[in-house]
Amino acid sequence: MKALLAALLMAMGALSCTALMDDIDTSSEDTETADTETADTETVDTETTDTETADTETVDTETADTETADTETEPLGDAVYVSAVGSAINDGLSPDSPVDTLALGIFVAVANARDRVLVAAGDYNIDSSVEMANGVDVLGGYATDFSTRNPAVHVSAITDVRYNPGFDLWAVVFPSSLTVTTVIEGFTIRSGQAYWGESAGNMTCAVEVESSFAVVRGNRLLGALTGYNRCGVYVVNASPLLEGNVVTLREEGASSNRGFTVSGNSSPIIRNNAVTALHANYNAAIMIGWETNESPVPVIQNNTLYSGGSPDSDCYDFGIAIRNRTFPIIENNILVMKNNERNLGWAIEERNDANPTSIRNNAFYNWPHLYSDVATSTYHSNINNAATTTGGAADSVSGNVVDDPLLVDMDNDDLHLQLLSPLDIRGGGRDLSADFLNDLGGFVRTSSTPEGATNPGAAGWSMGAYEID
Repeated sequence: MKALLAALLMAMGALSCTALMDDIDTSSEDTETADTETADTETVDTETTDTETADTETVDTETADTETADTETEPLGDAVYVSAVGSAINDGLSPDSPVDTLALGIFVAVANARDRVLVAAGDYNIDSSVEMANGVDVLGGYATDFSTRNPAVHVSAITDVRYNPGFDLWAVVFPSSLTVTTVIEGFTIRSGQAYWGESAGNMTCAVEVESSFAVVRGNRLLGALTGYNRCGVYVVNASPLLEGNVVTLREEGASSNRGFTVSGNSSPIIRNNAVTALHANYNAAIMIGWETNESPVPVIQNNTLYSGGSPDSDCYDFGIAIRNRTFPIIENNILVMKNNERNLGWAIEERNDANPTSIRNNAFYNWPHLYSDVATSTYHSNINNAATTTGGAADSVSGNVVDDPLLVDMDNDDLHLQLLSPLDIRGGGRDLSADFLNDLGGFVRTSSTPEGATNPGAAGWSMGAYEID
């Protein structure tokens, strides 16, 4: 049985949802493409923000999944070593001589033609973005002596301590100069605190991938303690693999919380992630197609997506929001809304010539609206009737179910399935083993359809990020 997740509960006062949506999402189709995250195109309250200094509180020492299929691994050969108790005068070339910062570790790796930076457990506070280097993988979760690796036990925590610096904040950056696949894996990453305001940035994010070759895998990505727009991963003009991450955005007071924001000509693979996006005025577990006309085809598979605002105000909540000539493949996902008292939640919403290639074998629960095509004013209460809105084959929308997945403990961010979860969710997913085999916890997915599973395309895989058996 797979382990339970834990999460942080950070809170601030909420803004007016209705006022926000007048600018973000209730505009006409012609104005929808405006990027609501940039200072030039969005007007908000210019109330003076809190001027206290950066919160340097260390991140909760819990990682994405407290139990993994493979818990201990020997160090990966020739590498550079980083430890919170290392030293800048060390050479970083052996476990006995670690350097003390990620930036220095990456620098040493480039200078010595080493392709891995191994990072021991500890707190790594940063006041500038950690910039990835071409082909240098940065791997967290090692014991202090580097003899074993288990990110759930040996927590390597990156915390951006910047506070309202006047520009958007990315804790970890994959720059456009990267030309080969580069990996960050096994960290707990909390983004810095940026505000909208006069000469101030408005976006804060744990990881940014820009026009580069990236793998963001097996991390716990946390929102800023305070801030305006928050996201786990921001992708622009890139097609990274975003796999096996737990994204937790629970802090109140934000304009928007978005687990993954995908912009420009980007076709990422987003799979085996557990995303919680709550309490903001605008909550989207996945937002794709922001500012694009390039017809990208993102792949969204086996994610568990939990989003929702406050029951006390008119917040706008989305499982997957699709924009601007984007043609995603959406398969084996679980999409759950926290509440629907205000009737402003859409499991999947498309706008501005977006058109999913396929929507197959997904589970939806507690959504006032399952599917909406804003451009054509088409709305479907039966998700499988949305076939006419896609550009795929006749079965491009099929096998979807509307049922309570019975997640273990959503209030505490445990998005595992229970043993009593419906059969069409426990074993009703498509078999995607040609592309990947494991779930978020590293467990091999089963491929035998349980007796009683009835939805089309059921092939034994559990829907969502976690396999039940």
